[in-house]
Amino acid sequence: MYVHNKRWLPVFLGVLLGVPLPVVESKGPCDSPIYCQGDILHAVQMAKLYPDDKTFVDKPTTKPLSQVQANFAHIGGLNASRDALSQFVADNFGTEGSELKPVDLGGQLSSAPAFLNNVSDPLLRAFGQTVHGFWGQLVREQDLSLLCDQGCVSSMLPLKYHFVVPGGRFREIYYWDTYFTLEGILRSGLYDLSKSIIRDLLELVNVNGFVPNGARVYYLDRSQPPLLALMVKLYYEYTGDSALVVEALPLLQKELAFWQANHHQVAITKSDGTVVQLTRYYVDTDQPRPEAYAKDYELAHNVSTDPLVQADIYADMATGAETGWDYSTRWVRNPNAPADKLLYTIRTRQVVPVELNAILYQVEQALAEFVDVANCSATTAIDYRALARTRRGAMYDVFYDQRS
Repeated sequence: MYVHNKRWLPVFLGVLLGVPLPVVESKGPCDSPIYCQGDILHAVQMAKLYPDDKTFVDKPTTKPLSQVQANFAHIGGLNASRDALSQFVADNFGTEGSELKPVDLGGQLSSAPAFLNNVSDPLLRAFGQTVHGFWGQLVREQDLSLLCDQGCVSSMLPLKYHFVVPGGRFREIYYWDTYFTLEGILRSGLYDLSKSIIRDLLELVNVNGFVPNGARVYYLDRSQPPLLALMVKLYYEYTGDSALVVEALPLLQKELAFWQANHHQVAITKSDGTVVQLTRYYVDTDQPRPEAYAKDYELAHNVSTDPLVQADIYADMATGAETGWDYSTRWVRNPNAPADKLLYTIRTRQVVPVELNAILYQVEQALAEFVDVANCSATTAIDYRALARTRRGAMYDVFYDQRS
């Protein structure tokens, strides 16, 4: 918890903290020697075998982990040539995304969704019909049958149900993207699919304590804007399915606790000496993001040769990804810098954003409604309405500028 006891500055998108941050010591919750850290990851990504660093870390192994490590050592490890590394990947890894397969929605996807009946403009109607038709192309389920059963590994996190992927290089479910997906598929009448998606996200909270950025092990050090409670609320408003609300409530409470943890919380001392609590994005890492390894590594090493400064760069880059705004000039000290130098002064963890606190205000209000739906007893229910009122007051105190 960090106290800013200097001048506080309300701005449109957040408040900038005026204090230095401690050095991050943790290497994060993922210890995979391929997908999260280690010599194999460093050698392959720095060899730049692919235009997109995400390509490599999305490839499952075709041999047991121990054999992959032995084969890497055999070609010289960190001293291996680029050609040797290219052949090593070809010999030991499968196709990215091969752990997933398309799902046929069959008759679930209507050719004439009811919501289009209320759209009179022909251009908008055609647009809505086109978007509606995309759902059948983007639904996936996990299929790990292609992995060998002798210790092969993948970066995919386990998922039980059907889900929608953004498409392109984004082959897995992503957290905050899914809220907007749900807005569409609920309007398209895909209620069972919506419930499946929500249950996959709830299971991620059950296992990890939060919803990771996406369903990959290399995302286990960060989340994204916490919209799961609002997804449940949206689904409930469409379906009236109170059973899912009862099922979800304890896991949504668990996720809120993650965002209430000390590293996300900031105590801000106002000019009158009173202290209020607000929430920021914060990722605890001292490693480059695996899916953008070479870019982060080169950025940090261009900024400084000091490992402590480099660690701060890595943490702020990962935190920028947690915000969902990866990347915006709001996270840098000098937004007028040349494009290739913009990220040199990134300091995402030192900004307390308006929208994160606005989302959490809505989450706390939603949990208060869910407590009522679930008929929780007074002894087990947290007063989420009181939490929401406190947060709203803190937001007005810190973010609101009467001069504007």
